[in-house]
Amino acid sequence: MDLGTVLKKVKSHVYKNKQEFKEDIDLIWENCLLYNTSTVRVSSLLPFLRALFASSFRSLPSYLTDLSCYLIARLCRLIPSETKRSK
Repeated sequence: MDLGTVLKKVKSHVYKNKQEFKEDIDLIWENCLLYNTSTVRVSSLLPFLRALFASSFRSLPSYLTDLSCYLIARLCRLIPSETKRSK
C-alpha cells in the first residue's frame, strides 16, 4: 500500500467509511517500518507523521466525506518519495 493508491481510492470513492481509509493508512505506516531501515529519513519521520494523521483522523466526523478523506490523503503526502518502494 502507498499514498498514491490511497489517493486514487479516495478520488474513486472506494472507501465506504473512514475505518477502511484508516486501515490503508496504517498499512502504509507498517510498510514504512518493514521496507525502510532506521537510517532512511522516512523512518525517522514516521512517529511525527503517525501523530499528525491520528490527530487529523480524530477530528473527522463518524461518516466519511470525500473532502475530509481527500484532505487527509493530501496531508499524508508529506511523506517523502522513498515510501513509493513500499508494497
